[in-house]
Amino acid sequence: MTTRKVMLIIGLVALMAIVYWFVTINEPVATNVYTPETFTFSTQEQQLTVQYDVTGTKALVKFDGLQYGLEQAMSASGARFTNSDESIVFWEHQGEARLEINGQAVIEGARDQDTAMPNADILQNTAWQWTQTLYSNDDIIAPNQVDAFTLTFIDDGSFTATTDCNILFGSYEVEQNIVSFGSIAGTKMACPDIESQETVFANMLEETNGYVLTEEGMLALTLKYDTGSVMFSPLVP
Repeated sequence: MTTRKVMLIIGLVALMAIVYWFVTINEPVATNVYTPETFTFSTQEQQLTVQYDVTGTKALVKFDGLQYGLEQAMSASGARFTNSDESIVFWEHQGEARLEINGQAVIEGARDQDTAMPNADILQNTAWQWTQTLYSNDDIIAPNQVDAFTLTFIDDGSFTATTDCNILFGSYEVEQNIVSFGSIAGTKMACPDIESQETVFANMLEETNGYVLTEEGMLALTLKYDTGSVMFSPLVP
């Protein structure tokens, strides 16, 4: 091959490289366009904000001075967003958010400030009857004895509950839509021969971390980690 042909080939390669560089530099870069609407989720100590794109399939989560661009992933319930290796996971369900970084929950039980209820007055001096519990895996538990399980909130921050065997009592705290039950005690009557659901019911209360009053007038106690909802109907005196 002559020197002239070699120089010609080198020149063509250089020209192609320049053209490729020019096209690449001037090619529009795809960006995620998030809507201006910002949602704020807070606990008593922490706060995060999130913006969604117009399709609702992408989320920009800002927490502790950092921000994470996430995409929607499969979820049994609620909305779940992750990065490519799922080292960052954001859940949102019924106005409650949870953020995990490298498998650790850095904020959970954060409530949407736009839907948060102002104080505990809404629950004070109300009485409810357990109707069923709906779990995120589609399991359903209902009381074997109708009218046996009730829950009453008292205005001094205490509660009482009846079961199919004993009476439970203890304290509760409400902050916006976050509710938690303190140490639960109960009477020590011997349960009947039938299989009692008292322990199951008490465990539900212990696992509660939020509540929602539905448009139909029902009370839903939401369980930790978005595992289910304990449903109550109003107990009319």
